[in-house]
Amino acid sequence: MHCIEPVEIKKSSIRNSGKTLVYFLLISFAFIFISCGNDKENIKVTSKIDLIFNQKLNNLEKNPQFIIDKLEILFFKKGSNNKEAHQLIKEIPKKYKRIIFVFSLIFDGKLPENVNPDSYLLKLLLKFQESDKALTFIAENYHKSSKDLAVKAFYTLYALNYKFTEENYKNYSEVKELSEFIKLSFINKKIDYCEGDKCSEDLIVPENRENFINNINQQLYYFDETKLAKNKSIYKNSFKHIKSLKKEIKKITKKNKKLKRKKKLEAEDEQLLVDKKDELIFYQKELIPNLKKYLYFHDKERKLPRSFNKWEITTNFLRNNTTINKKILYFILSNIKYKSYPTKLVFYKYLKASTLKVSKRYEQKIKYLKHTKEFHLLRYGFFKKHFPELFKKLNVKSYLGSRFVYTVVKDFEWYFLENLRTNNKKVKNLLYFQYAPELIKAQKDKLFKIYTTDTIENIKIAGNESYIFTLLKIFLKGNIKLSKEQIEVLKPIRIVYIQEIIKHFK
Repeated sequence: MHCIEPVEIKKSSIRNSGKTLVYFLLISFAFIFISCGNDKENIKVTSKIDLIFNQKLNNLEKNPQFIIDKLEILFFKKGSNNKEAHQLIKEIPKKYKRIIFVFSLIFDGKLPENVNPDSYLLKLLLKFQESDKALTFIAENYHKSSKDLAVKAFYTLYALNYKFTEENYKNYSEVKELSEFIKLSFINKKIDYCEGDKCSEDLIVPENRENFINNINQQLYYFDETKLAKNKSIYKNSFKHIKSLKKEIKKITKKNKKLKRKKKLEAEDEQLLVDKKDELIFYQKELIPNLKKYLYFHDKERKLPRSFNKWEITTNFLRNNTTINKKILYFILSNIKYKSYPTKLVFYKYLKASTLKVSKRYEQKIKYLKHTKEFHLLRYGFFKKHFPELFKKLNVKSYLGSRFVYTVVKDFEWYFLENLRTNNKKVKNLLYFQYAPELIKAQKDKLFKIYTTDTIENIKIAGNESYIFTLLKIFLKGNIKLSKEQIEVLKPIRIVYIQEIIKHFK
């Protein structure tokens, strides 16, 4: 027979739980006893152990932390015991309003009272980041919080591949630090200048002038080489036409002055002058600058007119996914040089997709756009979606602790499996698999044996309580069944928390 002294397992407070990767629990307020001696003594000792165990359980039943931990276990059971969960939530003291709020939210979506979206609430919600209800609450409310929390909330949801609504994007785009990235990535759509017959190649009819400019812009962003020669000809002839218009205006002006002196000036004469002046203004202020802009990017025009907003043109190339040539490439690189990293990253994706052959110098400039020591959550989501080869090179450790996203365990399973293999007696190495129980399902019996026996395969519980409890949580989460023999091994363990979780395996 084995005789083991009582062992007390202490627990961190709720407020310090963020330093661990367990939701609210390590293990607490418990004793373990294994009897020794002859049969009569065993009966007496067992009765005494049961008495102490029941007393301990009775004392814990109203303990707020114990209630919270039981709710966590129910969450691991995927909410299948909502009736019990509702009752337990009612038993949490009112002073823990944020904890009551979170559990009410994840179990049935009800919000018992209005709670400000602050940093502590976000920390609690992200402990349940597998819950769609928790993520939806973050998406719908944290744009109203401080800029730092709004940025963290958005990029965390982005890293988790949360399906934002149009309203979500609109709300978070109001946050200055997120505005440009969201608009460039999700809100701005391609521009079709010719939608609804708004384009025309006819300059003769005055009513078509605006539509002709639309046509030029359409060709700027959706280049058609077959139309280049015609546009160059129009550009060249426009200067001749301007010269001719000036002569006509001068002539009409002189004529109208004479008619006015003779009091023979008609409305038609005045209107003709107005029309010619309008046409001149159109050629000088609209047609030539737009043609010059077009030819700057697609021909040999040397200067871009100052009247155009360079950043607007830059973003329009991106929005319309314009085929990149060398002029466009150099123009974009010069205009994003001092932009924020999220903006550069969006343009990196656009430029990287181009088949344009560039010099090594410019190839390095494009590559450099993806580098930063910050924006870990943004890079996680962006690289995962668009650049799998870069995603694989991310430093896994950057996404643990305060930046933890549960998908990291599945995305980098090799890292966590190797850590568990080399050190299975470190709770943290085991604890991560609560986010991906399927990864250690095949090791179920092996791990159970490691944590419940010694080197010569005798039952050994003392010192392994935290491993056993963590393993049971993972099994519960993954719906991994225990054998009858394994349940029999666990039954004698008089630890309240272990007995509480065993109930879900019977």
